[in-house]
Amino acid sequence: MPLFTYTATNSKSDIIKGTLETADKAAVTAALSKQGLRPLSIKEGSGSAHVKAPKVGLMSKKVKMNDLVIFTRELSAMVGAGVPHSSNTPKARH
Repeated sequence: MPLFTYTATNSKSDIIKGTLETADKAAVTAALSKQGLRPLSIKEGSGSAHVKAPKVGLMSKKVKMNDLVIFTRELSAMVGAGVPHSSNTPKARH
């Protein structure tokens, strides 16, 4: 599948840039709409399917690898212990 680079805005009019690997531009538009984003531009690129997380504003921070490892281990322990999925995930704030 081709790799697309996009620029979009969210409900707060923040500019968000990223890449998606999808079948075509229509699929990119659909995926962005599901995330509550309005596409401004979509360009087909070449290269590998290295998908970057969208950045929001100037104050965006990446998740540290150590934090990701700890989260994954804790989530694995909860799933292994039989904790229902809905009770072990935080609610999204809007």
